[in-house]
Amino acid sequence: MQNLIYIPFYNLLILFFAITRDMGVAVILLTVAVRVLLLRFSTKAEKSRLALQKLQPEIKKIQDQYKNDKELQTKKMLELYQKQGINPFSSCLPLLFQMPFLIGLLVVFREGLKNGFALYGPIKSLVSGLTISSMAFRFLDLTVIPNKGYLLILPIFASVLQYFQSKMMMVKNNSANEANASMNAMMLAFPVLTIVFLITFPAVLSIYWITTTLFGIFQQYWIDRQMTKESQGS
Repeated sequence: MQNLIYIPFYNLLILFFAITRDMGVAVILLTVAVRVLLLRFSTKAEKSRLALQKLQPEIKKIQDQYKNDKELQTKKMLELYQKQGINPFSSCLPLLFQMPFLIGLLVVFREGLKNGFALYGPIKSLVSGLTISSMAFRFLDLTVIPNKGYLLILPIFASVLQYFQSKMMMVKNNSANEANASMNAMMLAFPVLTIVFLITFPAVLSIYWITTTLFGIFQQYWIDRQMTKESQGS
């Protein structure tokens, strides 16, 4: 993991810091770089989610028709997904792919900035004589845990953004489908889990979460708009 994620992350972070001279901006740029790296997976997942929403009437029909035979119901649902080329679990993939990067960012801040990881030759030359600081935007130490005072605004803001993203991802027409209603309720629990999670970790994680959620919201809006245009055009 160190050679695969931690050291490359550390080098990329230090490169962005050397360019911007601000660790907060460096973390934002690193987060955007990760999201661009995962763009193919997240785009595919979002398209699958939208396609799955459009199938809700057919899904509801299968559930009603085979409500007394769960095995056959599952078989028919899988046949429907296969026919439409949809993976119902693909919406979870971006989060799973992000986990190693999220852990890597924490390790970089907990160990990399404290003890230092190996730097690649060109980056080592670039930062020669430069003091590497964990300060962001000239006032925020990213190693501080934002669980009190004005720093609470970070996890709160991240939670609000998570709420808007969850609302965008909620399955429509859920009144006709109890399973979808449960899924939507779970989506709305994410913002609460977000704030509870972030107030226990250094502020760097809040900056990462805010940036990645904003990226996801704009990406989601753009894909939704493009697919709506395509469906209207056809």
